Amino acid sequence: MNNMLAKELISVIIPVYNVGNYLERCVESVCKQSYLNIEIILVDDGSTDDSGKICDEFGKVDDRIKVIHQTNKGLAGARNTGIDASRGEYLCFVDSDDYVHPDYVKYLYEICVDNHCQIGICGHCATDRMEKFHEVDWGGKVLVCDRKQIFDDFYSENHVPIVIAWNKIYSRECIGNIRYDEGFIHEDEATTFKYLYNAKRIAWGKERLYYYFDRTDSITGQEYSKKRLDILKAYENRLEFYSSHAEQEYYERECQFYLSEILNNYHKVYLYLQKDKELLGMLKSKYQKAYLNADRSNWTVGRKMLYGVCYAYPLFYAFLKRKKI
Repeated sequence: MNNMLAKELISVIIPVYNVGNYLERCVESVCKQSYLNIEIILVDDGSTDDSGKICDEFGKVDDRIKVIHQTNKGLAGARNTGIDASRGEYLCFVDSDDYVHPDYVKYLYEICVDNHCQIGICGHCATDRMEKFHEVDWGGKVLVCDRKQIFDDFYSENHVPIVIAWNKIYSRECIGNIRYDEGFIHEDEATTFKYLYNAKRIAWGKERLYYYFDRTDSITGQEYSKKRLDILKAYENRLEFYSSHAEQEYYERECQFYLSEILNNYHKVYLYLQKDKELLGMLKSKYQKAYLNADRSNWTVGRKMLYGVCYAYPLFYAFLKRKKI
């Protein structure tokens, strides 16, 4: 690799909120990166435990670490603060209860530079152990995608590894002035696709270098609640974006995703929120409006029948999924 390129600064942004039990492991894994020219931005998002103090202690022993304390803005707000404070030509995000392989930054950076890409993606895995690294096969093939290829995968079974924020490195030109929408969860769903849209080329390697710590007290590990309906705001964000950029193909694909997600949540509200009539009525209204606004001319006969029946009987969707028809 060109030695000049290897000197580029990479910003690693770590939002921190009440993760005192996990924070040291996370930050230490970033400090031990084999790529040395990094800045580590710890954004203490109004923690009420000892997380803020732990951040300050790390800041005293490693001059690459910058600590920012702020009132609580949520994960999206903490990431935005980190982006605004960063100086690197590339940025990546690590959640403070997770940890990364020593070659996480180096690998992502190299697959970007070697393949002339603006975003690099690596594999990830869930773990419930305090620290364990899988054996890595460094000979794995790197897939180079253009926008069409990555969005084809975005609307497929590969959606999760593409939409999450933290298994990636982003060139600053892709980030631009785009910031995470604050005030609701599922901020990845509402934002990552914009960075992907800005990239001309994306490098996707399968090596599992990001370790997602699966804990029951995380936002995603908690029981279903009304807050989970925030996912619909993310879908609406994408619909608005595609409409404003005249991306009709992506808009229509998103419509189908959106309709299915409304129906999924309708069923969950029915099951877990005591059949809340107000929420069920709101979701049915959203579904009917989106259904009528969708271009149904290219739908398959089966999809037309399914979504048509669900217009009147939203629970029919869950019934079919349960029966696997």
